[in-house]
Formats: sequence, structure tokens, C-alpha cells
Amino acid sequence: MLCGRNSAKKAGETLKGSWYIICAEGSWTDALNLINTKIFSAGNIFRRAHGHSLSDTILNIADYLKNSEASGWSADLKGRLNIEAPHCATQASPLAELELALLTGDEAAYEKFSLPTIEFTLSRKSAHFSDEPKPNMYSGAPHTMTIPSTIWYEDYYYSLNRLLDGNNPWLKSLGTLPKRAAPYSSLALWTVLFGKWLAEPSDELLQEVKTECDKWLAENFKDGLSEENDYQKFVNVSFYPYWWLYQASGDKKYLEAARKGAYATLGCIWNYPEAKAGERTTINKGGIVHGVPHVWWLDRKKYRMGLEESIYGG
Repeated sequence: MLCGRNSAKKAGETLKGSWYIICAEGSWTDALNLINTKIFSAGNIFRRAHGHSLSDTILNIADYLKNSEASGWSADLKGRLNIEAPHCATQASPLAELELALLTGDEAAYEKFSLPTIEFTLSRKSAHFSDEPKPNMYSGAPHTMTIPSTIWYEDYYYSLNRLLDGNNPWLKSLGTLPKRAAPYSSLALWTVLFGKWLAEPSDELLQEVKTECDKWLAENFKDGLSEENDYQKFVNVSFYPYWWLYQASGDKKYLEAARKGAYATLGCIWNYPEAKAGERTTINKGGIVHGVPHVWWLDRKKYRMGLEESIYGG
């Protein structure tokens, strides 16, 4: 790979490399299926769970979230610590902090995690917050507070009221609709409307969701061989269960869109050839660690598990 490791060579030196050439009849999705299941390790994601149920998994996640140290909960910042900035917390999935207490019937978790999270979402301008008046990678003023917050939309406030047994209808008045898609999150209007519909279903709102979703599908799914879908709409902060709209409407075009979107997601997952059974592999040969060299933050200190602080000046 140009500009990659060992790509720079002197005159007369030989550049060696290896790669797979796939020649198969079918679409690119057929080729991706072949690569993922026969060559690369992603085939393992298609296995069925063995030994543990989905309920076990959820309870394991709940135990992890309730462990403040392990999950990076910051009581003073009212959120989980963000590794990309010093002394910064991020509410990436605020409803999950409330669901944690509701699903486990844990009033202590409600007081410790849920209520501070609700306070955060009602008062912080951004999903990323620091109480120090210093710029960070997210903002020149990460300590800014606004009431109500401007980062969450109607889907959040309607859902929050729903999870609180509908006893706080005033929350619905705080929500707005996005005027445009955020450049990083690729948040689509139809997903906000759909979240609102999940909290308070109606035939009229579902039709509006479908209309907006149809516009989104026409814009973001390219059928021509010379055009590629924008991967950002299907990965990272743009994940959304598109098949739910099929379940809500019964229209199979949304199920087909979910399948296509899933391939766009799978095509972006880091993937490597599997080690052969019985084959020994040396990790970090010669004591040299390759990979992402950057050391992130644990609150106010640089930190990477397993490395001596003297290496990176923590």
C-alpha cells in the first residue's frame, strides 16, 4: 500500500506484497459474502450464540454499567468519560442510562445514573461536556450550558417521557426537529420522526415517517455500478435499525433497504485473514507495538492499559 509500512524503497530494492483477487459471478454483495465467510474472520459474526442467552448478555452489560470504575462514570460530569478529551464526559446513549435502572428494577441505579443523565440532557448544550473552561477537540467552550439543550430532538424527549410512564408531558415541549442533517452524525429527519412514533404511535405520523424515509432512500442508495453509497450513512453514529420501519409498516421495501444498508455496514468493518488452526503467531515481535500509536485520556491523565506510563508520559 502506498505510504504504508515498508512502502518506501531505495533504488534496486524489491517491494513485496500479497493480496487476494476475487473473481466470482454475481454482485459485490455476493463477493463480500464469500470473503467474509470463507477468507476473513468476519464470518464468525454470523454464528449463533452458544452457552449464553440474550438476557444473560443484557444483564452482563447492566453489571458493567453499574460498575462506575470499569465503565468510566463521572459523578461530577454526570456522564461516562470520553477518552478523546481530558476531563470530558459524553452522553452517547442517554436513554440507555434510564433503561439500565428500569430493566433491572434498581432504584439506586436510577438515582446514581439515570437522574444525573436526565439533568445532563436538559442543560448541556452538547453531548460532550467538561466543567473546565478550556477548548477541547469537540468545542471551544465545552462547558457551555443551555436550557433546554439543543442537541437532542423530539424523539429523545418523547421517548424520555414514555420511559417515565408518561408522567412528564412537559418534556415533549422541549423537542425540536433537525433543520438539516448534522455533518458528522448524518442524522436523518425520518429517524427522528420514527423515534417519536415509537413513543406515541399514530397513523398520520407513520405516514410522515414513510414519506421522509422514501426521500432518504432515494438519496442514499445508489444502484448504478459507477456510484458508491456514502458509507457514513451506515456506520458509527449513523446506525439505525431500518428494519423496524418494515415491522411497523409491513412494506417490504424497507426490509430490502435494511439488507442493502447492512452490506454497506459490513463493508466498513475492519477485517483480517484468520490464523490457521494450530499455527503459532508472534504478537508485537521484537517488543515493538504496531497499530494506533495515540494514547487517549482517562479523565485528566493519559492512559493505555498494559503500557508503562513512562512510555507515553502519562
